[in-house]
Amino acid sequence: MKFVPKLFFVVLSMSLMLVSAHAAGEGHRKLQGDTDCCGTGCIKPCVSGGNLDTDNDAAGGNAGSAEAKTVEIKAVGVKFSPLIVYAEVGDTITWTNMAAHYVESIETMSPADLEAFQSEMSADFAIEVKSEGVITYKCPPHWGARMGGFIVVGKPDNMEAILEQYAETANNTPALKAAKGLVKKLRKDLQKNGHL
Repeated sequence: MKFVPKLFFVVLSMSLMLVSAHAAGEGHRKLQGDTDCCGTGCIKPCVSGGNLDTDNDAAGGNAGSAEAKTVEIKAVGVKFSPLIVYAEVGDTITWTNMAAHYVESIETMSPADLEAFQSEMSADFAIEVKSEGVITYKCPPHWGARMGGFIVVGKPDNMEAILEQYAETANNTPALKAAKGLVKKLRKDLQKNGHL
């Protein structure tokens, strides 16, 4: 039992070092492949594109506004929770708890200017949203179980047209049949939240 107290103190010491580094503006979480960090001492992802990486980065710079937030989507069984999230331009969307899952955008049901994305299997992932619209994504291995969701960015003026186009795409594209019911849920949620 002497090992347990030593392990406790090692974990406690490491936690205190992380807290100290955070207070000093070090140890920011950044996204793989990016070199910018917001420089504010945050521990949330600061820039877009890639799997979450906890390497230190003291490059400085400001990748987004001080008001940008992180919105988490969690894989729970073969569903994403929440199914629909609301964000603003500049916010970071993270997918967590991704064991046995990966996420990819559905280009025909997302804004035309969205840079298509696909994560690695079993890796937490993040993107920064850069324009208004409705982004549709899925977990390809579990798409038959309708494991997908939506990111509503801002309040697009053409929301009704977006919904009609997504419903038509889901109805007319065999590979997207699983999206039919999801689009209906999106419509109800948009109405409930005053976006329609």
